[in-house]
Amino acid sequence: QLQFLYLIEAACTVTMSALAENGPLIGGVVAGVMMAGLCRSKFLLKAAKKQRSATIFRVAVTGGPCAGKSSGMSYIQEKLQGEGYNVYVVPEAATLLICGGGLPLVKDGSEEKFLEFQLQLLKLQMQLEENFTTFAEAEGKPAVVLCDRGLLDARSFCTDAQWEELLRRYAADTGTAPMTRTDIYARYDMCLHYTTAAKGAEQFYTTANNSARTETVEEARAQDDRLLAAWSDHPLHRIVPNKTPEFVKKLEDGMSHIFNLIGLTPPVAFKYRLPNRFQVLPSALPPTTSNTQVTYTALRGSTKDLIYRLCHKLDNLRDVCSHQVIKTSSTHITKTEEQIGMPAYNNMLAMKDPSYETVVVATTSFAFHGKRYELSQVVRPGVVEGETTLIAYDYHDQTSLAELMQQLRSDVVPARITDEEYAADVQRTLLVPTEDMLVQEPTVGSVADSSDTGGQVNSFHTLQQSLSPSGRPHRQSV
Repeated sequence: QLQFLYLIEAACTVTMSALAENGPLIGGVVAGVMMAGLCRSKFLLKAAKKQRSATIFRVAVTGGPCAGKSSGMSYIQEKLQGEGYNVYVVPEAATLLICGGGLPLVKDGSEEKFLEFQLQLLKLQMQLEENFTTFAEAEGKPAVVLCDRGLLDARSFCTDAQWEELLRRYAADTGTAPMTRTDIYARYDMCLHYTTAAKGAEQFYTTANNSARTETVEEARAQDDRLLAAWSDHPLHRIVPNKTPEFVKKLEDGMSHIFNLIGLTPPVAFKYRLPNRFQVLPSALPPTTSNTQVTYTALRGSTKDLIYRLCHKLDNLRDVCSHQVIKTSSTHITKTEEQIGMPAYNNMLAMKDPSYETVVVATTSFAFHGKRYELSQVVRPGVVEGETTLIAYDYHDQTSLAELMQQLRSDVVPARITDEEYAADVQRTLLVPTEDMLVQEPTVGSVADSSDTGGQVNSFHTLQQSLSPSGRPHRQSV
């Protein structure tokens, strides 16, 4: 359709030029008709272009330090991909510049160097956003572009005069008119603000999981307030507060806002416990099954209440590596996560805590009767091997659950468990002390075989044997 409209536009232009030479009257009348057709074609062309990108949503994800933005984006990415959306995550431009050597410009104290840093930050941020949006458009599928901070985040670090000067310099460098706040708002379909842990969840505030984070609790609160003010007039300014001590609730709140934006109903998760070493034949699973293997490695310094660990996910030929900081209590678990590249992952394996086992979990995701399911089973170590859970999304019908178990060729009746019971099951596998000998972490990209688990890989984890790594991380951020 786009090519057809281009053809109409070209034909109108050529025809008007030719008719104009055959006399002012005839040429004028026909040219007027053709001009009307040309205007209509241009209108339709613009409408078609707008329609082409209507299924691509761009969201500015912001918030004060230690707010859970990275974990929130990872959670949204995982859930949206399960709904068939492509998800692109624009890395935080400020962190790239600071960790790449730009920190002296920020701490120099010179206003001129500060403005130069902010100018380069603004340029990089805009370019990254355009690049990832272009990737999404090239795929031609429904997509969400999550921007780790938006353009107005820089406003919270500037005075009014500095901000005006920054926009003036950007306009002069690019040859464009100075941007207004309305122009910046129009770049994003939504601003999603994650509230800093320094407001209401102070016990979880940390600077350990981000080398670019240096703010105290008081400074974090002040920065969070400035960000709220900067984005306050955006038509879709959504705030994710720390209303409960359970971090997963905060992740679900953020996800709900994104689902509402794109017109989806947020999934409700119902959790079930299955017998140990529950087995599923590959032939019993739907053809759209997605298999994932996750390896967790505890790092030195980990305690029962504060766990540092590496996570390597082998997901349908893609490698995703991350560093996680997990805080636990008797009632809840909170997790912050930063994705890292594979070289950093391999280097950090040297920090493995020899007191704890490496934990491997296999997950199979699939759809059945229009509902999504996740079947997870611990592959190793032996003390928790075979523990199996089933998560059903938007599930209310016991009859459908019975039909699912029949499809899986099992007469097992899954036992419904509460969120607290599910959290307790997960917490038991976070740190597993070693017994007689250390379990060596498999090299990135390898898949555990029978020798890794004592010859007892007798679950649906065998489906993972066909997977091999892509040789590159899915997403890398500093």
